[in-house]
Amino acid sequence: MKRVLSGSLVIALALAARVNAVDCLNANSTFSDGENGWTRWTSPGASGANWAITNFGPLAPEGTVGVSVGDAGWYQVIPAIPGNSYSIDGVWRAGFLGTGAVEILLFSDNGSGIVNQLVNPVNAIVARKTGNAFDWELIEDSIAGGQIGSDTVVATSTSLVIGLKLTAVGTTTASFDSICVIPEPVSGLLLGVPMLALLRRRTRP
Repeated sequence: MKRVLSGSLVIALALAARVNAVDCLNANSTFSDGENGWTRWTSPGASGANWAITNFGPLAPEGTVGVSVGDAGWYQVIPAIPGNSYSIDGVWRAGFLGTGAVEILLFSDNGSGIVNQLVNPVNAIVARKTGNAFDWELIEDSIAGGQIGSDTVVATSTSLVIGLKLTAVGTTTASFDSICVIPEPVSGLLLGVPMLALLRRRTRP
């Protein structure tokens, strides 16, 4: 049976699908190929971490991470051209976060260790939410420019890191879908693209 989505959610998810299909630089942005391309990570001392490919989202599957204490998530390292600009797009949801947080990070690898940079990011785009649970929404609504005061990052090395991060002080979960690193500028976004074409990547009977 096909899922019925609200108009605003269809538009939001169609935008994420369009970007993934045309411009996405990272692998397996939709988790359609399991965890392939993504590397699991936890912060030192984290406990209760678990990872799963779940099927409760509007464009299932999606990647879901849980943790009881500390940080956990996935990351990818992506080739980049120094001096070029990049941004991030996608959709996410989370359970009650309290004083914890869910984040998506994009930064140039400075060689100090990926996990260290994920725990303590420097010069990163940061999409971040805390507090109450929230349902599926565009991550761009939660990007405040992060540490660099912008919604794009200029590569300073030949590698970018895209990090999915859940920080918990009590057991909670977060889910991610259509997570995409995009080279700037993106041309012709959505212009003249039929809605059915936007959604066809995972239309199911």
